[in-house]
Amino acid sequence: MLTACIRINLRPILISMMTLFALGGCDKRATKASSTPTSSSAAVNEPTSIEEESDRLYRIYLRSDADKARQSILQIIEISKRPEVGVRVRAHNLWLAYARLYLLSNETGVKQEESNELSLAVYWYRRELDCEPLTPQEVHRRVESMTGERIAEIAQEWDKRFTSNRGPNYRLKKPLENASRPSSARE
Repeated sequence: MLTACIRINLRPILISMMTLFALGGCDKRATKASSTPTSSSAAVNEPTSIEEESDRLYRIYLRSDADKARQSILQIIEISKRPEVGVRVRAHNLWLAYARLYLLSNETGVKQEESNELSLAVYWYRRELDCEPLTPQEVHRRVESMTGERIAEIAQEWDKRFTSNRGPNYRLKKPLENASRPSSARE
C-alpha cells in the first residue's frame, strides 16, 4: 500500500523531470572551453571558461574608448556563438551585446555598414524569453515593449551596476572633452 502511494506521488515529479531533461536546451550555465592551457603561465593569463572570457572582455568594454569597446563587444558576440555555449547563456549574452552595440552606435554616431543592432537585440531578447516559463502572450507583450529607447536604458542600467553608477568610459570621454573647452567654444 505504501509503495503504491509513493509511486502515485512520484509519478508527476518523474514526468516533470523527464520533461526538463527533454527540453534541456535552455540551461543556465556556460560550459568550460574545450581547450586546456598548455603551461602554468597560460593557466594564469588565459580565461578557463567562456564566462570568464566574456567577463574579461566586458571589463575591457567598460574601461575603454569607443573603438576598443566596440571590438570587445564584437568579441563577446563571437564567443557567445560558440557551439558549447548553452542556449540561455547565448541568448542573454547576445541580446545584451547587441543592445550595447546599439547604444554605442547611437552615442558615438558611428554606424557599421548594414547595421541592425536593434533588431538583433530584440531577436536575442525574444530567444532569452523563450527559455522562461512565460505564456506566449507575456512573451509577445515583453518583446513589443522593447523599443530602442528601452533597450538603451537597460544596457545603461546593466553597465552602471558594474561601474559605481558611471557607465562605460567611452560615455565619459565626451562630457569631459566638452568640459575642457573654453566657455565661448561651447556656445
